[in-house]
Parts: sequence; structure tokens; C-alpha cells
Amino acid sequence: MKQGKEDFKFVKEVKNKTRNFLLKKDKLTKVGFLIIVIVLVVNFIVFLISSADLF
Repeated sequence: MKQGKEDFKFVKEVKNKTRNFLLKKDKLTKVGFLIIVIVLVVNFIVFLISSADLF
């Protein structure tokens, strides 16, 4: 049995009609990525503050 050609894309452009993609270039993806980055940065800052020897 032959396997078909795979055309997986990491980011889908708005005008492309491909179905094999991981992320879309739209507002929802950008907002979600921004929220995740903010949460990671805040967690890192809280970790640094809580691990500092203040006393």
C-alpha cells in the first residue's frame, strides 16, 4: 500500500485551502499565544520572588 504525499504546514495562511496545519494566522491564535506568554512570564517572576532569600 502506498502512502500519499504529506503537505503538513506549521502555520496556515488565510488564503491557503490546506487542511494539514498546526496554527492559523488569525486574531484568536495571536491572542491565545499572548495570553500563554504572559502567564509564563508571571509564573517565572513569582518563582524568582518566592525563591529569593528575603529573611
